[in-house]
Amino acid sequence: MRLRRRRVDAYAAAPSWSSRASTRRGRPSPTRAPPGYLEWGQVGGEDGGALPTVHVGSGAQQLVTPEAVTVIRYAARLRMVPPPSARDALATFVLVAALRRRADDRFPYLSTGNEPAPVTKDDPTQGIDLEKLRREAAKYRQELRAGRRGADMVPPVPVSPHNKRISEAKSVDVRTVLTRLGSSSDDGNLWHCPRPSRHSNGDQNPSMKVYGDNRTRCHRCDAEKVGPIRLVIDVLGVTPDEAASFILDSDRVVDMRPA
Repeated sequence: MRLRRRRVDAYAAAPSWSSRASTRRGRPSPTRAPPGYLEWGQVGGEDGGALPTVHVGSGAQQLVTPEAVTVIRYAARLRMVPPPSARDALATFVLVAALRRRADDRFPYLSTGNEPAPVTKDDPTQGIDLEKLRREAAKYRQELRAGRRGADMVPPVPVSPHNKRISEAKSVDVRTVLTRLGSSSDDGNLWHCPRPSRHSNGDQNPSMKVYGDNRTRCHRCDAEKVGPIRLVIDVLGVTPDEAASFILDSDRVVDMRPA
């Protein structure tokens, strides 16, 4: 999960803390660093003895004291014990991640609060290391992007006889197909539609235009330009294979026309 750079508001009642400390472009408002190096901290859960433990409020206000902000922001490693409510847990996580953010995201450990006190900075027994997961996911995405920069040459797949026949039928001059469907033209550009029953005047005035990409369109019958295969399918009500046979086997023209 990667936080988007949106404003996050933190409220505190202490007079030494701004009543509205907002993060701009993902950078929290400046706070005073602790006097010594803070290796571990915890937000939420029960107070953990030597482990500095702070709390944030629940609900829309998400109240945060200056002391809590200091621990959340400056602890080298932070355990987060989420509240029972999934909604409050997500809100707490967003707030904690925003407060910890510096040049980049710094997610906390997802903890139950019952783990033993940490021994080292990178103690793996402190819960789920969300920051480690985030970094591994970012590395994986980078590897995927790098892998897509080049193109792999793959051997060509032989075209099946069936697809060759369909392709051959699509390459036949659409004017030849129009003629086989009983259409005619005075200038070779505008043709009488082979579906005259769909026209109020039987398409006495040609409405079928032929284009340079071997497609045609009747402005009444066709929503878009169609090639030879689609034209035959619509006019005769046949399958693509039957349309290919109609186009390529001229001796079947009469047999396949509707009665």
